[in-house]
Amino acid sequence: MEQLIQFFGRFHPLLVHLPIGILMVAVLFDWLSKLKRYQNLSPSVGLLYLLGGLGAIFSCLTGYFLSQSGEYEGATLQQHQWLGIATATGALGMYAYKIWISKARYSLALSAGLMLLLTGAGHLGGSLTHGEDYLVAAMPEPFRTWLGVHKVKDDIVIIKDVQEAIVYQDIVVPILKEKCYNCHNESKQKGKLRMDSPEFLAKGGKSKATIIKAGFPQESELIRRLLLPKNDEKHMPPKEKPQLTENEIQLLQWWIEQGADYQHPVKMLAQSESIRPILVGLTSASGEVTQETAIYPAVSLKVPNAKAIATLQENRVVVLPIGQQENLLSVNFVNVEVIDNQHLEALAELKEHIAWLKWSYSKVSDQQLAVLEKMTNLTKLYLNNTNITDEGLKYLTNLPNLKYLNLVGTKVTAQEVQNLAKLPNLKQLYIYQTPITAQEGKTLMAKFPKTAIDTGGYRMPIAFADSAFVGK
Repeated sequence: MEQLIQFFGRFHPLLVHLPIGILMVAVLFDWLSKLKRYQNLSPSVGLLYLLGGLGAIFSCLTGYFLSQSGEYEGATLQQHQWLGIATATGALGMYAYKIWISKARYSLALSAGLMLLLTGAGHLGGSLTHGEDYLVAAMPEPFRTWLGVHKVKDDIVIIKDVQEAIVYQDIVVPILKEKCYNCHNESKQKGKLRMDSPEFLAKGGKSKATIIKAGFPQESELIRRLLLPKNDEKHMPPKEKPQLTENEIQLLQWWIEQGADYQHPVKMLAQSESIRPILVGLTSASGEVTQETAIYPAVSLKVPNAKAIATLQENRVVVLPIGQQENLLSVNFVNVEVIDNQHLEALAELKEHIAWLKWSYSKVSDQQLAVLEKMTNLTKLYLNNTNITDEGLKYLTNLPNLKYLNLVGTKVTAQEVQNLAKLPNLKQLYIYQTPITAQEGKTLMAKFPKTAIDTGGYRMPIAFADSAFVGK
């Protein structure tokens, strides 16, 4: 029975527009019929009110069924529901008035009242579906200034000192508010999920999947959904909605990776060289990483091969534009475990356009790294937690723009890693959890004077809020 109710509830968006149109025409004809020129419209007005009222009743019923899905709650839903019932009642009342009373002096006032009910119900329905600011989000100037309406981004306070900012409240919440709250808030909970407080994030939604798993972004449903191809039905936000930028996704991943803390400032969390420029970008009005600190080359390229991009996306690879131009790409295999020839052929087609490539946790082989040799604009490469050995590193020695290389959890040795000293722009190298010993790590640091090498073995400071004091 519950499934049947949900089925009929899905007809509400389809049915609701019919009585709206009929009743608007009914009110228009009612007003025009008062003019001598349009008196011939008068006989049709009562029938239009009747048809509009009956349509409104069916809309109310399907709307009630839709509300039982659990995806809509709160005051907005209640107001929309009662205004809808009032509209249906008012329309039938107008039909009775036209048939049995029909006093012209009250007709205009009553029909105007019905129009107000219809407008209110429609506006609240739109707010439930698209978000409370949907009506004014695209309002142009000078009307926006005259009415005192601000865009969501206009309301974002620029962070003056990012290191003192509270990560969740000052960085994470604005991202979720702009891109996620429209579908996951007090009034609307798509998938029975709310995202407007830590308690609701912990509770999760209908699927029971872990929305945020502290320390493990790759196992967090939030990140998994964000990184799905846009044409995947489970990708979030829906492809017709504003999408998160690469920087926003990286900030969320970093926050979860650092423990998804809700109280600590930025300065209490470890910050890699790749996340620091993004954090610095939050102190500017645009929120973008400046060209001086961005980890991608400043190059002029033709439009990338659309067919190759489509091939990767169809195979669940996340492909996103980065930087100030659309022609440099971030390619992430987060949803792919096995790399096949179809993947490699598509990557070869995009060799000049790929700036960031993430093969973390995949089953990429040493031989497959040969595709990297011609990626002249590759600046960030993630090979962590793969089975890459010294044999694969031979394909990385001629990458002129490579700045970031993650080899954590691989089988590489110091003997082959030292050959990477030939890379002219390598700034960051991560080699912990490899066969490389602490002494070998120190030797490598001497061979890479311009490269920050992370060999692990460090301890994070303990925050006062994390401490517990036990007395006698």
